[in-house]
Amino acid sequence: MWHLSRMKFRQFFVIVFATTVINSTSSCTSENSSNEEDSAIVHLLQEQAKQLYLVEYEMTAENLIMTKPKASDVLLQQGGQFSAYIDKKNFPIKAPNCAKLIIVGMKETKKSAPNAEQSIADKIDLHYDLQDVYKKKTASKKVIIELNPYIIKATGDLDKIELARCNVYFRTYRGKYINSLKALKI
Repeated sequence: MWHLSRMKFRQFFVIVFATTVINSTSSCTSENSSNEEDSAIVHLLQEQAKQLYLVEYEMTAENLIMTKPKASDVLLQQGGQFSAYIDKKNFPIKAPNCAKLIIVGMKETKKSAPNAEQSIADKIDLHYDLQDVYKKKTASKKVIIELNPYIIKATGDLDKIELARCNVYFRTYRGKYINSLKALKI
């Protein structure tokens, strides 16, 4: 009984605390925090029963490392799946267990997912946009990176988040890349 009421209190506290720090123009429940060392802003979103830790990151030729470009048919066959790499010293979240690189993965879209063709096409476009940034054909590309699930966090302190592993992911939902920090309307 105490455990149940304690859980309800925690949920109430998180909701009350989160609503006090919400930007009044935002339609999502989020907490923002600046990392003093790197000035990264980690956004905490509560979507259904999942907490998402998101970072908006600007990919540039100086911080982005790409593999060889994949052909469109290969990307299509792989459901839009690809990886990009960031030198850990250029990434705003500490990664003490990583030697040099942070791997930013784009998850595969299953062919059975809703709007799979469009979702895969959007991922292919992003892959080529990042290739253009890497080759210095365009200056930069802002992306949304999900830090879950490999994070170590201090309770209630977004400034002390670290990566437990070297993997992060482009934000996706049901196979679609989500280039937004807003909570989804599900």
